[in-house]
Amino acid sequence: MLKAYNNLFNYILLIVVTPTFGFFYSVFKLKDKTNILISSYFFILIYGFTFISNNDGFDSVAYLDIMYQISDNINRFGVVESFSNSVLIYNDFFVYTLIYIVAYIYPNPHFLFLVLSALFGLVYISFVNLILKYDFKFSWTNIIVFISILMVVFIHEINIIRFWLSSILIVYISIILAQNNKLKPRHYFLLVLTPIIHWSSLLYIGAVIFYLLLKKYNNIFFISFVFTLLIRLFFKDYFLNEISQFFSVYDTKAEIYYKSTVNGYASDKFVNVITSRFLYIFNIINAIVILFYYKFKNDLFYSNRNLYSLMLVFLSLGNMTLLISSGDRFIRVSIILFLSFLLISNKRNVQLIKRMLLVVLIPFILIQLRAFSFTFSLELLLTPLFMFFNNTEISIRSLT
Repeated sequence: MLKAYNNLFNYILLIVVTPTFGFFYSVFKLKDKTNILISSYFFILIYGFTFISNNDGFDSVAYLDIMYQISDNINRFGVVESFSNSVLIYNDFFVYTLIYIVAYIYPNPHFLFLVLSALFGLVYISFVNLILKYDFKFSWTNIIVFISILMVVFIHEINIIRFWLSSILIVYISIILAQNNKLKPRHYFLLVLTPIIHWSSLLYIGAVIFYLLLKKYNNIFFISFVFTLLIRLFFKDYFLNEISQFFSVYDTKAEIYYKSTVNGYASDKFVNVITSRFLYIFNIINAIVILFYYKFKNDLFYSNRNLYSLMLVFLSLGNMTLLISSGDRFIRVSIILFLSFLLISNKRNVQLIKRMLLVVLIPFILIQLRAFSFTFSLELLLTPLFMFFNNTEISIRSLT
C-alpha cells in the first residue's frame, strides 16, 4: 500500500514539473482507476493555474475584471459593504462569492483560475468516476465514445464556469439517479444548489422533477420528446409569440424581462459566436431515437430504462430551449446522457449505431481539442516552472 502511494506521489510530482507528459505517462502506467483520476485532477489544477484568458470574448476576462473591481472596493469600502455591492447583486452568486474570496486573499489571475479549476475539476472527476462505474468493454469504438462524453463539456469550460459547473452537476446527479433509482439528501442539496451557480439550472431541476413524478410511466417521456420536437420543427414562431402574449397579460415587468432575455440570446451577434457542432449531434440523436425506438425498446432501451428515460426528458428540454438560437448550450446534457447510454450497452445493434456515429464523433473530438488549444498554454506543454521567470501567455494554438 505504501509503495502504491509513493508511486502516485511520484506521478503527481511529474505532472507538476511537466504536466502534459506527466499526465499521459501516468494514465498509461498507473493501474488503479482511483490513482488515474487523482493524477487527472492534479493535471486540471495545473491547467487552471496556467489557464490563458486573453480573448475579450471569453467570460473569464469578465471574471478577471470583476476580481480587480472587488479588490478595489474592499480597499475603499471595507469587507461587508463591498461584498454586498459586488456579490449579492447577482442572483447566481456562488461563483462570484469565490471570486470575492480570491480578491480578498490574493487578487491574482493564476490563483483565481486555480481555485475555479479546483472546483470544476472536483465535479468533473466525480462525473467521470460515475461513468467508469458502468461495466463496458474497452474496445476502440467505446474508447472514442467515452472520449466524446468527456469532450462534450471539457475542462476548458472553466472559461464559462457558472453555466458548465451547474450543467456537470446536473449530469452527475442524473447519472446517480439512473444508477440508484433515487437520490440521497446530499444529492438533493446539490440539486438545490445549482440555481445559485447559474439561474438557468431551474430548467434542469424542472426536468428532474418531471422525471421523478412520472418515472413509473415511461411512455410519457417518449411522447413528450416527440411533442417538443414537433414544436421546435414546425411551431417555433407560434410558440414564442404565445409566451410573449402570456407575459404581457399578467406582468409588464415580466414581459420586458422575457423579451430582453430572448432578444439578447437570440440576437445575431450572440448567435454568430455559437458553434453548430453540438446541434448536428443533437439532431442525429433525435433521428436515432425515433428511428430505432420501436425496434429496440424491449431488448435495448429498456435494459437501461432509467438512463434512457432521463435522456428523453433532457432531449425534450433541449428541443424546447432550441426555440431560441443560442439554446444549444442546454442540449449538451442530453448528448452526454445519450452517449453514456450507448457506451454501457453491448447489444449488437447498439454497436452498429456507435460505429455509424464515429463519422461524427471523431471530427467532433478534433474540433473540441482545437477549442481547448486556445487556453492550453506553452507552460502546460513544457513546464509551469517557466512562469516563475517569464509568463509567456502563449497558447499552443497561436503557434500553429
